[in-house]
Amino acid sequence: MPLSRLNEEQYAAATSKDKHNLIIASAGTGKTSTIVGSIAHLLNNGVEANEILLLTFTNKAAAQMRQRVIDSLKDLGSNSAFLDVVSNQSGLSKDELMKMKSSVLERFLSSPSYIVTLDSFFVSILRSASLELGLEPDFVTKEQKESKLDYE
Repeated sequence: MPLSRLNEEQYAAATSKDKHNLIIASAGTGKTSTIVGSIAHLLNNGVEANEILLLTFTNKAAAQMRQRVIDSLKDLGSNSAFLDVVSNQSGLSKDELMKMKSSVLERFLSSPSYIVTLDSFFVSILRSASLELGLEPDFVTKEQKESKLDYE
C-alpha cells in the first residue's frame, strides 16, 4: 500500500474475499481502520473469530488491535463512515448489520481470537509439534537481551 491514507479501491483490495491479505504501510495511513473493517466484514459474514489470524510485532499492538475491534463492533452505529464501509464490503444493509451487532460482538468476545504477535504465533506452532521435535511441551522461551550481563 502507498504511504498515504488508504483510498476506497485500496480498502476494497485489502478487504477482498481472498483468504489472505497483507497490508504494508507506514504510520498514520489507515492500516488499523482497514484491518478492523476487514475483521468486522468477516465476522458479519459468519466467519468465526478463531478462524481469523492477525499478526503484529508487539503485545501492545496486538492488545490495541483487539480493543479496536471490540470498540468498533460495539459502536458500529455511531460511526456512519465505518458502517458504510462494512456494509459495502459485507453486502449487508446497514439495518442488517445493526440487527446482528450484538450477536457478532458476543461471538467475537466468547471465541478465542488470534490477534497475536509473530513470536507468540510461532511459539504456539513449535509447542504443538514439540514432542515430534524432541522438546518438552512446557518449554519456556526467553527473550534475548542485548545486555552484556545476559551475554556473559
